[in-house]
Formats: sequence, structure tokens, C-alpha cells
Amino acid sequence: MPPLVSASGKEIHSLPPTVKVGSEARAAAAENKEQPKSEQPVKKEDDGRATKLDVAAMQADRDTGMSSREVAEKYKCSQATVFAHTKKRVATHRPTPTERVAAAPRVDIGHGKRGRPRKSAAMDVPGMLENLRTRRDLLADEIDSIDRAITALEEIER
Repeated sequence: MPPLVSASGKEIHSLPPTVKVGSEARAAAAENKEQPKSEQPVKKEDDGRATKLDVAAMQADRDTGMSSREVAEKYKCSQATVFAHTKKRVATHRPTPTERVAAAPRVDIGHGKRGRPRKSAAMDVPGMLENLRTRRDLLADEIDSIDRAITALEEIER
């Protein structure tokens, strides 16, 4: 028998696998469905690792705090496979930006007296009077101390 030749002129050394059609395909599918998954044989690679990974067990290990490197070593796969099939442990509550700012420590850098003073929330007439009286008393104390310093310097000059 002469060798098989493709349309492009190349020799064909083997035939493609046959495709099951109709009743043959249904019979093959029924055979696969009859076996439960636990009884189906697990295909093994040459080095002994399973081709189908137990992703649920990998995720359980990640959830217990195992690193991706340790999980990859345990299941004999690459770290990229672990990253692709598992997620990091999920936090119960992710803080909002407002919560993060509120939880951050306050740092007083001493710029409280710079610029225009902030307006009070309730600035009514009695509150304004109290504020002005307090400021007047503070200024009066400062004026008294300045007067005493001037008097002392004038006495020294004489």
C-alpha cells in the first residue's frame, strides 16, 4: 500500500483517533457516569503527582495560615498553581477609609495657633461675651507684667 499523502504533499504517518458517533458515544458516556468520582482512577504523572489537585484541601491549608510556598511543596505543584486556585484568608471586616483615619494615632505637630481661628459650632451672644472676657483677662495679665517690667527698667536707669 502506498504511503498516505496530505493535500499539501506531506506524508501522513498515523491516522487521527476515531471519533465515536451516535450510539457508541452515548454508550461510552453512560459507562463514565456509572462510576462514582471517588472510584474513578486518578491519573498520575511520571513523578507521582496527581494531575487533578485537591483545591478544597489546598484552600483549607491556606486558610489555616500556611504560606503558598508550603502548600505548593505539600501538594507537589508550583506556587503559581496555588495562587491560581486559592485565595488568601478573607478578613471578616475591611475597614473603610474613615475608620482607618479614626483609628490612626493623632500627632500634634504644634500648628494649632497658626492662621485664622476656627469658628465655634455654637457662636451665640453669651458665648461670644464669655470668649471676649477670657481674652481680656489674659491680655490684662500680660499688660500688667509688661508694666512691671517697664517700671523695673526705669528704676535701674536712674
